[in-house]
Amino acid sequence: MPKVTTTLKLKFLDLNQVKAELFAQTTAECTALANRLLELPLTERRKLTTAKVVTPLSSALANQVIRNATAKTAKKVKRYRVMLPEANKQNWNVAKVGDTYSVNFPTIKGQHPALK
Repeated sequence: MPKVTTTLKLKFLDLNQVKAELFAQTTAECTALANRLLELPLTERRKLTTAKVVTPLSSALANQVIRNATAKTAKKVKRYRVMLPEANKQNWNVAKVGDTYSVNFPTIKGQHPALK
């Protein structure tokens, strides 16, 4: 049986400035890490783990960036313009409040000062 992948693309609802900045910072960190990884030979990239990579991203996001940078499709990539954060099925959850669903996913390590 073939492997099935489901991708959800969600729009932000009532995104405030603090959360927008946090998402932009997380996206910038994902892109920067991916481009640093592309500077390494593919054989070295495949040996990397979050313990060997310095990044403010949560380990879940850093692992996903490492996976993307070592995938077959990354062999032809010279530089990423933007790498959006990706959360796999283990790193996000859904909550329902009234008629609205919320999706929570990891961002950068620690808590943003304005979110405390």
